[in-house]
This record gives sequence, C-alpha cells and structure tokens, in this order.
Amino acid sequence: MFPPSSVPKNLHYPIWVEISGPFGMFADATSGSESYSYPITPPTACRGMISSIEAVVGVDINIVAVGVCNMPIWTGYSYNSFTPLRKTNLVKNNLALQIRESVLVNPCFQILALLRNEPKLLQKHHTYCSANPAHMMQDLFMRRLRTNRCFRPVSIGRKEFLASYFGVPRTPIQSKYNTNLPSICVEMFDNFIVKPQFRQNVSIKNGILRYDDSIPIVVNNGILNFENPAYQQMLERTSGRLTA
Repeated sequence: MFPPSSVPKNLHYPIWVEISGPFGMFADATSGSESYSYPITPPTACRGMISSIEAVVGVDINIVAVGVCNMPIWTGYSYNSFTPLRKTNLVKNNLALQIRESVLVNPCFQILALLRNEPKLLQKHHTYCSANPAHMMQDLFMRRLRTNRCFRPVSIGRKEFLASYFGVPRTPIQSKYNTNLPSICVEMFDNFIVKPQFRQNVSIKNGILRYDDSIPIVVNNGILNFENPAYQQMLERTSGRLTA
C-alpha cells in the first residue's frame, strides 16, 4: 500500500483502441421517448468500453479524440420492457411495453485517450494497488489488446450489443464524414453524483471529434496518433509494433 502523496500526479500514459460490432447505441438525451443514437461515441461511453477491457482504481481516463471508421447508418430496433414506468393498465395485466429506437449499424470507432493518476479516487476507495496506477493500467490495457482479452465483455453502448473486435486501430477513419451535433453529453457524474453535462454545437470534422483540444493529434494512414513523439512511440511499443 502506498500513501496518495507518493503517487505521481502529472504523468500521462497514452492508450488507443479500435472497437467495432454489428450494432451500437449511444442514446441522445434530447431524442425523447424513442431514443436516437449519436453518430459517435461520447466520452462517458468511451470510458465504459475502455474500463471493460481493463480498469484500475485511482486512474482518470481523459478521452482526447474519437474517430469514425464507418459512415453512420441507423436502423429501427424494438424490444419489450417490463419497466415499472409502464402505463397502469399494462402493469395491471402484466403486459410488456414495446420500446422503439434508432441504433447504429456496424459502428466502428478509434479512441485516443490519456491515463492520469487521480489520488482522490484512491482515497475514495481506500485502495492503493500500485505506486503508479496509471502506468499499471496502460501496461495491462495494451497487453489485453495484444492477447484479445478483456476484463468483462465489451459492449457498444448497451450490454446486448457486444463488440466483435477490440484491439489496435486498423480501420482507416472516414475523412469525408463531417457533421454538426446540437449537443452531446460529455459527463454523467460529478463527484460520483449523477449530474449530466452537455457540450453545445459540437463539430465532427474529417471523421474526428476532438474532446480535448489541448492535446495535439495527427492522422497517419487513417489512424489517429498523438503529435507528441514520446506518446506515439510509447503506443507503438506497448502495442507490440516496436521491439526496441
């Protein structure tokens, strides 16, 4: 066990991942009762998918950018639900409520993120698993990508929509895809309390949505990369592409 004061605070450790599957759903909070999926994964969903592959207590996951690898296509999807929010006559007769949604077909995204130690999270959980938990998570995360393993099944926005691939980015970004989103939910929790935060007038340019403009990025052969050579070299080495 290590006291929080001994945990490095200012170091950042890069990770990347490509996730794809038959269906995906990232519900737009403004779409009403018949939910409509965002065309791109929001930061909260990115953190959920990353944590499904590997999670370490005391690590803050900063989503830098997300790239769209397949042009967004939506299809109708419906299912029966026994939610207690059903109308009284449905509850009385034990009948299901049919819910209709518009979900993504064959979604594929590249995610670029930085891991940072967060001593406050360590204090919250009273657990000190490593002297440098962000470095530990980076090592375990990239190792799982190389071996095609995960902590729990990786789902694309919803548990029934399982990913068919999660690993090192390999599918080129759709550079011709450009659109504007009126708003997107960027945070769901504030100090472990549900408190949604939205960003207005978000632009997807050349297939990329940048969530952290302070971190320079580049696209090489359709793959998201950090402009910082130290970050990128670390990614290449931990991905197994560099041996030195």
